[in-house]
Amino acid sequence: MVISKNKYDVVVLGAGASGIFCAGEIVSKSDKSVLVLDNGNQPLRKVKASGGGRCNFTNVGATRDFYNSQNGKFCISALKQFGPYDFVGMLLEKGISYTEKHKGQLFADGKSSAIIDFLMDRCGEKVSFKYSVEILSVDKVGDEFVIETLNGKFVADKVVVALGNKSFSKIGGTDFGAKLAENFGHSVVKLEPALVGFKSSVEDLRMFECLAGTPVEVSVKVNGKRFEDSLLFTHRGISGPAPMQSSLFWKKGDSILVNFLPTIELFDYLKELKSEKPKLKLDKVLIELLPKKFVFRLMEIFKIGNSDLANCADKDFRLLGEFLNRWQYKPLDTMGFDTAEVSRGGVCVDEVASRTMESSLVKGLYFVGEVLDVTGCLGGYNLQWAWSSAFVCAKDIVSE
Repeated sequence: MVISKNKYDVVVLGAGASGIFCAGEIVSKSDKSVLVLDNGNQPLRKVKASGGGRCNFTNVGATRDFYNSQNGKFCISALKQFGPYDFVGMLLEKGISYTEKHKGQLFADGKSSAIIDFLMDRCGEKVSFKYSVEILSVDKVGDEFVIETLNGKFVADKVVVALGNKSFSKIGGTDFGAKLAENFGHSVVKLEPALVGFKSSVEDLRMFECLAGTPVEVSVKVNGKRFEDSLLFTHRGISGPAPMQSSLFWKKGDSILVNFLPTIELFDYLKELKSEKPKLKLDKVLIELLPKKFVFRLMEIFKIGNSDLANCADKDFRLLGEFLNRWQYKPLDTMGFDTAEVSRGGVCVDEVASRTMESSLVKGLYFVGEVLDVTGCLGGYNLQWAWSSAFVCAKDIVSE
């Protein structure tokens, strides 16, 4: 091989959160030469979009319970070695402030630009970057890796695969990282869209398409997981935080149990109110609990007249209660990769060292971030996984 200026100690594939953080960690703690290759024309595109541009950079409650993987224990080591407050400490050292919001979510006060500047500043001039690079192949020849691209050949002692997955395809998301892993003999758990809305059946669309844009606070249950947050009716189905969270654990054909009144058993509540305040109108009672548009649509669907509670039949209370407390929603499918926040699945973690992210099959090959079969819930968990997995990877590389 003819090798000269294109030889590096480490080549990082992918200029997303995990790749950039890993590169910055390596050069801040060693003299190793690092090159980052990316198919886009700028780094950290997904970070820029995170939290609607406000950048929900971590969650203080990041533990294994908030991640989906075929091996639920895999993420424990990395999260223990580098948790949410470790990343927060780095930000505070640089004078970057943040605000804790809903359910432990931390947002940068300076929005996504503050996090992007922080990550790029850590790389400084020590990290080389090449953008708009189409990678053709990655092979190991002897003790070195050879990366063939349309922009030339690069050689490295170690390769970090931080290519993400198929979500956010409009800004460069692909399954190339998974295919690369397969070429090195790794198994890949099937990639599926996750943290995404659902398409509804024709029957459900007929019932609720007129409510598009209407949010409702709900709890949802799917495959043993429960989430309380908002649900948003859309022209194609349902979305919003609660359904999107459930999509991480949903499998095609499953039903999702939706409770529109998680703190009230409606049948019992209406029966009691009927006894205590019989002259109350049914619609006024329901509008105190639910959006008005939703209430009127339900009364149309179930053909329930707007009477005083005293004149309402118990069977109508039961009908409303069964639906509102226990709607069995069966999606046709998810909305797909184009609108998915993340991909579920990825490189099988049973073939990767949990303490270092190094391949168990190929020495010097590492996988970090979303390319692995570790997918977090909404609320900063996936960015925390990017930091944690990248940190332990860099730590191992620096130690050699």
